[in-house]
Amino acid sequence: MPAQESAYLNDFAVLWEVSGNPGADGRPRVGSPVEINCRQGKKRRTILSRDNTVIVLDAWAVVAREIKPQSILWFGRLADWQGTATDNELMEVVYYDEESDVKCRDTYREVGLMRYMNVLPS
Repeated sequence: MPAQESAYLNDFAVLWEVSGNPGADGRPRVGSPVEINCRQGKKRRTILSRDNTVIVLDAWAVVAREIKPQSILWFGRLADWQGTATDNELMEVVYYDEESDVKCRDTYREVGLMRYMNVLPS
């Protein structure tokens, strides 16, 4: 039986992971798209950042790997990606949390997402 932390990742998302330094326009550079398994939710919630500012999240996803903040996610299959998305379909990772179980056998990873209103960076 799979661990609770990694079970039920039945949804799919396309991930553009942030890579390296920002470009000349100040936006982060991202790598090639990769399809990942996840469990998603589009419930809006607020969290407090480390410097006590309020962050409003538009969605969340439980994932099976570490994802760096400023990466871009799109919920769907890579085969369905047409190269463009409307303003409200792309999500930016603004929060990443990971917790191990009591015996450190499995890790629960969750990302908090905000709508990404810019064009997909290259």
